[in-house]
Amino acid sequence: MLTVGGMLATDTRHPPACATTLIVSLGLLSTFREGVLMIVAVVLLVAAHRLLLATERAGARYGEGLRH
Repeated sequence: MLTVGGMLATDTRHPPACATTLIVSLGLLSTFREGVLMIVAVVLLVAAHRLLLATERAGARYGEGLRH
């Protein structure tokens, strides 16, 4: 309920958040080790995403100079 309520309050749509909540509520993510593994995986995905965005912006910035 907190996940759905939070997404409704912030006008956010993020199906993986609901899926993770469902996984936890069904008991499929029941040990501390599994929880830590999930957090590490999310942190790695966010870091990779930010790195890709940064390289895309840098590529666009340097690519504009080559077109002129």
